[in-house]
Amino acid sequence: MKLVNWKSNNNVFDIFDNFDRYFNNIVQDNYRYATPSVNISDNDKKYSLSLDMPGVNKKDIEITVDDGVMTIKAERKIEDNQALYSESSPLNYARSFYVPEDGDHTKIKANSNDGVLLIEIPKLSKLKKNIKKIAIS
Repeated sequence: MKLVNWKSNNNVFDIFDNFDRYFNNIVQDNYRYATPSVNISDNDKKYSLSLDMPGVNKKDIEITVDDGVMTIKAERKIEDNQALYSESSPLNYARSFYVPEDGDHTKIKANSNDGVLLIEIPKLSKLKKNIKKIAIS
């Protein structure tokens, strides 16, 4: 007897209902791509971003800031432990945000704990403006 996953709607035609999902898994080499859920908060001193990325190790997260855009990329790896049945698959996360004008992109801090990535962007004490005085002749 085989151990089979049971769903209440198991039927012969299920493969046709999920054709796109099956095809994408074959084409994408069994990698799925996801946009992590985010919560953004703002107070007088900082902006805080909280991204849900379950199963991602902090060494597999990359955060870059380029030209005012912060990009977060991460990869969830699945160990091949000879599982009898598994619905888990590798997953790549990607998300980008504009760093606000009053955010100090040189002092961004990040922490990953229990599948949640917390990013803090401190605010500048004074917003530097390029004000140029024009002499009247």
